[in-house]
Amino acid sequence: MVAFDLTSRLDRSLNRIHPSPTSSIIDIGYGSMQFNVEEIDIDNALTFINEAKTTVREAQGSLLVEHCPVAVKRTIDVFDVDASSAEIMKNMKHQFDPEGILNPGRFAFNI
Repeated sequence: MVAFDLTSRLDRSLNRIHPSPTSSIIDIGYGSMQFNVEEIDIDNALTFINEAKTTVREAQGSLLVEHCPVAVKRTIDVFDVDASSAEIMKNMKHQFDPEGILNPGRFAFNI
């Protein structure tokens, strides 16, 4: 039931910000939701992403922005990961990529 409540909250938020053609996919077994938003400007995209992060965090989840305009990507961390795990992620990255040559800066916390 949490997934349906969360989806409806995100949908209401998006429609309030930017009523446009959208679609959503929910995979309850995997625990994921996908929102596809068509033709949204940068300001509205940022507003929705920030509201969605808050809404998803309240449900004890995390948000991943898979596709967005470059201008949006430059202003947000597309991986909405809890900061308490940053040090662990940095250590793992260094262990598996000590030279830092594999996609530098392309993961959460610019790792």
